[in-house]
Order: sequence, then structure tokens, then C-alpha cells
Amino acid sequence: MSVVFKERNTQDKDFGCFIHRIRIMTQKRSAEGMLSDEEKARYDRQIRVWGAEAQSRIQNSKVLICGMRGINMEAIKNIVLAGMSICVQDHGLVTPADLGCSGFFVGMDDVGKNIVDVSTPRIQELNTFAHITSENRPIELCDDAFFQQFSIISVANASEQQITRLNALCRASSPQIALFANWAFGAEGVFISDFGHDFQFKDDERPNTDFVPALKNISFPTITSVLSMPWSKQQKRYLPLSPAFIKSGILAKWSNGLLKWASGSRSDPSGAEAVEATTEDVGSNGSSSRRAVLHAAAHEALVSNGLPVDFLSAQELDDLLAQRNAPTATVCSIMGSFLAQEIVKGVSSVGEPGYNTHIFLKDECSVSLYPMNESMQAPTMRSKAPEAINIHAEVEL
Repeated sequence: MSVVFKERNTQDKDFGCFIHRIRIMTQKRSAEGMLSDEEKARYDRQIRVWGAEAQSRIQNSKVLICGMRGINMEAIKNIVLAGMSICVQDHGLVTPADLGCSGFFVGMDDVGKNIVDVSTPRIQELNTFAHITSENRPIELCDDAFFQQFSIISVANASEQQITRLNALCRASSPQIALFANWAFGAEGVFISDFGHDFQFKDDERPNTDFVPALKNISFPTITSVLSMPWSKQQKRYLPLSPAFIKSGILAKWSNGLLKWASGSRSDPSGAEAVEATTEDVGSNGSSSRRAVLHAAAHEALVSNGLPVDFLSAQELDDLLAQRNAPTATVCSIMGSFLAQEIVKGVSSVGEPGYNTHIFLKDECSVSLYPMNESMQAPTMRSKAPEAINIHAEVEL
């Protein structure tokens, strides 16, 4: 498409805005031309919300979902329906606990089978325009080049060491890769976002108006820095700090110890070796030995982060152990929707990202957004001192 301008007084103060509008219109028409009639019909409502250019970026994106569990499973449904092509990675098997929050993609007959193998065809059925691929190797066996082909990575129930590796890799990539880490256990859930340094986005479009979205920038702290920041320091900024955030940190650190990733005695364990390591570390006594390991790891983590040993009661730790792989469907549904929304922002570059830490508060049945880490700032939401944003979810657990 070509645009011809007639002579005009360049002193006109509106001339610059006029030029900008023409460019925006040209970009929109170019993006619309990249979509087939079938795609325009399917995504009509989305195009009206964030525009054809953003929809084109969404459909050309490549998103990696590491861990077919909990919050990730709900996010998969939402982003695939939006038109994103994804790769799902997991080397684990379907367990009875997966049936509650993964009912879209697994059934009772799938217990004991590889979760990626049984889920991928069913994910594809959601949207034939999306391209769904799979990877059933453990994260540790995937080289850097594998991760660098994606624009977004969302990892579930990861260890602190896994997150450290992925976060460094995402920040070093050009362009930077947005990273999300999430945990869900029982009636609680947490996810932390890192859109990278100097992420550029524009405000939501307003269809059928002359509104020209402004370009803005925002810088996020790394997820690694959020996890390594002393919990006592976080508590002083956000009283009272939700125990769910502390529990997610304990799970990340506990995974390091159980699978021996932190010690380096197994540099790249396969799925089978990881299972053997877990059995070996918790002992043959089953749940009682595992309980002792978690309690000891939790107490060490609490003390090293400046919190009293009884910050979490013995009953809370027992519940965490029992529910660490069994989140409620309600928590996964709500937090998965928030995660999918942030992923869409990261891919489309439309809409301001929320605070970097989302926490589902079971007692209030609401989602709170916290600016964890001192460097967490944003252009419009941080005009005053950082405060938590609370969003009530009208549901009953």
C-alpha cells in the first residue's frame, strides 16, 4: 500500500499526529492482509480488542510451556484459543492428581502414560490454526538452542536452579525472551513474571476512534532476584506477606535438594535418575521420611531468610507436602487466566503488564499483585509508592 501526500504547511501542529495516524493505518492494513478470511472470521472479536497487527504477532509467536501441570494447563487452553502456536514440554507421566486440574487434556485411561504424548493431540483440537509441538525430554537435557527459538517460556513447579538457568538464558537472548514461573498447591497459587529489561508496549487500542496508542517502556527484575531476595525484607514491605509466596520459595529450594541439582552431584539427571534420586533421598519409609526432609528444608530456608521457624506451622507444611502436586481446579483456572493474559501482552506488546508477582490468597479468595523486588517499576501504576493490588475472584473454593 502506498500513500501520497499533498503539499501542506509543515507548521501545522497537527501534522505530526496526522502522519502518525497514516502510518498506523498502513500497519493495520498490512497486518490484516496477512490474515486469511477464515482467520479474520475466527479471531474477529480479538482483532476488535487489540487490532490486526497484534493478532498477527500472536499467531506468529512461539511459546514454550515447560511442565504440563497446574496453572500451565489452564493457560494452555486460553492462549491456544487465542491463536498462539506452542510447544509443550514434560517428561512426566499422568497421575490421578492431574485429573482434577488437567481434565481438558487427560482422562482416567491416561494414568501412567506420558502426559505430553496424550495431551498434544487434544490441545491441537482446540484450534486447527495453531501449531502444537511437543518435547518429552527433561529440561536438563534440552540445550540452550532449544529454548532460544521461543519468544515466551512458562515453567511450572521448577526448581530454583532450573529457573536460574532459564532466566539467564532468556535475558541473554536477542530479543529477550519473557519468562514466567508458577507454582500451585492446594487452594493457593503463585506466578512470577519477567518481561525483560526495557520491554516496549503500547496502550490498548480503541477501535473506531482516532486514538493513537502511545509507546511505553518498562523494566522487570529477574525472577532469580525475586527468589533470592530475603523473605524478611519482602515481609517488611508487604505486611502481612502471604504464606503462599514463602511456600512457593520452599518448593523451589526443596526441589534443588531432593534431586541433588543444587549440589551438582547429578549435573543432568534424566527422568528415571530424578525419580531414583528422590526415592534415595527421602528413604524407604515413604511419606514419613519425605515429611522430615520437607520440614528440615523449610526450617532451614525460613531461618536463612530472616523469618522465625514457626512462620509456617507443622500442619501447613504437612498440607504443602500433600498438596504440592494437587492444586484445586479453581485456583488453576483463575491463575491460568491471569497468566494467559500476561503472555498475550508479552507476545502482542499491547497492554501494560501487571506487577511481577501474582498470588492467589485462599482466605480472601482473591488474587493480589505485588511489585516484588525494589527495582519493580512501571510507567502508570507506580506513580505512588508501591502497593499491592487486590483483585477479588467471585468464586467459592
